[in-house]
Amino acid sequence: MGFEPQIRDIVEGSGMPPSGPGGRQTMMFSATWPAGRFNNVRQIADSFLVNPAMLTVGRVGGASESVTQKVAYVEGRRKTAAAIELLREVPGKTIVFVN
Repeated sequence: MGFEPQIRDIVEGSGMPPSGPGGRQTMMFSATWPAGRFNNVRQIADSFLVNPAMLTVGRVGGASESVTQKVAYVEGRRKTAAAIELLREVPGKTIVFVN
C-alpha cells in the first residue's frame, strides 16, 4: 500500500505509547474499504488494531441515494479542460475523485 510507510512512521516512530490497556487507542476511518478478507488495507489495519470493530454506514458498495455519480472518460490531454467544463455545469459543492 502506498501510504503504509508513512502510517508506520507515525505510529511506531513518533513517541506514541504502545497500544493496549492503559496505552494508545488507535482508530482508523475510511470512506471505502476493499472487499475480501485478504486485502492489503485490512492486513495493514490488523497490524495496528487490537480487537477491531467495524461499523458500516449505508449500503456496502453503493452510493447514497442523495448522491449523483457521473463518470467521464477523457483523453489525457483534455482532462483539465473537461474537469473545468463539468464543474461549471454543477451548482453548489462538488467532490471530484480522479485516477
